[in-house]
Amino acid sequence: MRNGESFHMTSEEFRRYGRAVIDWIADYYERVESFPVLAQVQPGEIRSALPPAPPVQGEAFEDILRDVDRFILPGITHWQSPNFYAYFPANTSGPAILGELMSAGLGVQGMLWATSPACTELETHVLDWVAEMLALPARFRSGSAGGGVIQDSASSAVLCALLAARERAALFDETSFSKIEVLGPGALAFLQRLCANDIDKPVGWPRANGPRSTAVTSTVTMGAWWPTLQRRRTRR
Repeated sequence: MRNGESFHMTSEEFRRYGRAVIDWIADYYERVESFPVLAQVQPGEIRSALPPAPPVQGEAFEDILRDVDRFILPGITHWQSPNFYAYFPANTSGPAILGELMSAGLGVQGMLWATSPACTELETHVLDWVAEMLALPARFRSGSAGGGVIQDSASSAVLCALLAARERAALFDETSFSKIEVLGPGALAFLQRLCANDIDKPVGWPRANGPRSTAVTSTVTMGAWWPTLQRRRTRR
């Protein structure tokens, strides 16, 4: 720092600039219907208007807001416009924006109860409310085997659902290989019917006429076949 200059925003600056941002958002919502819903720019147009190198010094906050109007707003597809009917609903609201601002200000991490008890318990309780409002059975609530967490997008929610289903079905492993063991005197005949390729062959990775992701290992113990299918991730 030069001459005792501080690069941190003071509480008074935060109040002043925060009010300016709130005013900007409120003005945006008052005029959002006047904008074309789809951004009227060409690919690369926004980026070409930005400095090629990172700034050495910061700009005044007022200049940043002007840059938002000048460079960013023309490249926005206005999801909050009442004329927007594409993709899927993703509407926000004044209360939601203020709630997100407060959440960002607290900046807690809720991965464990101990990292912020209020975060964990509030989320759990609100999701129980959601289950009740959707008339879901009691097993979907935290007091039973259910309960849930808030995800940041539909994609991560689907991923969590798939992981939960895999865990419930016990279809998981802890290595790069997944093994299915079929034991007993009739194992070989069963696998011959189950698999598209010939199981009754020497141990090793199959040749070109077999699936590239399947290997066969067979052992004989006390007169019983113990064939094992090994699947590994291979590029095709």
